Amino acid sequence: MTDIRHSPKRWARAGGLSTLLAKGLTPPRPPVLILSLPRCGSIWVGKMLGQSRQGLYLREPMNQSKLEIEGEGTVFMVHGDDAPSNTYRAAADDAFRGIPRFSRRVVKEPSRWRVDRLLYRSHVLGGRVVIKDVNPLALGWLLANHQFKLIFLTRHPAAVAASWHRMGWMEGIESRLEDILGQELSSEIQSEHTQSLWSCHGAMQALVYRYVFDTLDSIPHDSYRTVSYESLCKDPEEAFQGLFEFSGFPYNEHARKRVRQHSRKEEDRKEEPYSTHRRSTDMINVWRRDLPKAKQSEIREGYLSMHPPVYENGTW
Repeated sequence: MTDIRHSPKRWARAGGLSTLLAKGLTPPRPPVLILSLPRCGSIWVGKMLGQSRQGLYLREPMNQSKLEIEGEGTVFMVHGDDAPSNTYRAAADDAFRGIPRFSRRVVKEPSRWRVDRLLYRSHVLGGRVVIKDVNPLALGWLLANHQFKLIFLTRHPAAVAASWHRMGWMEGIESRLEDILGQELSSEIQSEHTQSLWSCHGAMQALVYRYVFDTLDSIPHDSYRTVSYESLCKDPEEAFQGLFEFSGFPYNEHARKRVRQHSRKEEDRKEEPYSTHRRSTDMINVWRRDLPKAKQSEIREGYLSMHPPVYENGTW
């Protein structure tokens, strides 16, 4: 179960009564789920959509609940017949019902969930809960158990690997494949790729993308959008306009201004690992500068060996 004691909203700490209250308080429209591997721009997209007048943003409710309650890092293994933990299931139930029964790490703007503002945003403005999370292998389970509109983000695998390396997440990944991917998927990675963490990481990303796109083939095309981090960076205003319209949010001048502010970073702004401020055009090919050619080749070899649906030969 999620830990209701830490919710910043009192009405969300009322147990079963909170569930009843949510039916009248929160938006009747299905949430928007923003899903990606970590370090693919989901924080950026979540914040832009979540700060619209209609938006109610929850940042990684399932992942952060698992971290806080079970004390484990990001775990991707929820695909196939695997059922997620009780913590993950309870957090998903609360998130998709629009109950902010989470800590401030998840409920980033508690004032938006105040009862009077919530009623106005939900039933006058036509609001929608915006959920951002980073477990793509949970997609099949989420589709079977919840209703939502999906935005799936991709990013060049070399850029993701470089970012994971900067965050200190790469260490020992070769020995953690089964924990991350599960036995079925991890068994597809050949032994030669586990000799290099860079090749191994590329193969892991390809398997995740392959699983997601195979899953998307089974649902209506108008229920999801896929968007690359590179397209967001190249032309943020046009790309975000499409995401706002898909989500049912107006892309007005207020929204355009926010997008511009978060895609044209000032020269003296300190770079933060989770910042949504960036000079977006500089981010597209930063991996080519940061990664030695040999590491780029290792990532490419592992990635392409898994026959991925995106970022094939022409993008390297």
